[in-house]
Amino acid sequence: MESKTYLLFVILGVIFLFLYLLPSIIGRKKRNALSIFLLNLFLGGTVIGCIFQ
Repeated sequence: MESKTYLLFVILGVIFLFLYLLPSIIGRKKRNALSIFLLNLFLGGTVIGCIFQ
């Protein structure tokens, strides 16, 4: 039963990471791709990051 729980946490973690970095994935071909990535990485989970993305 414990291995299923760990697998569930890993799957949910991968999904959460994908959703968290989705703005960076969408903007990867833009001219300011590094700026988009850094803003998303450092401020993506805050209110400020949500406003400026």
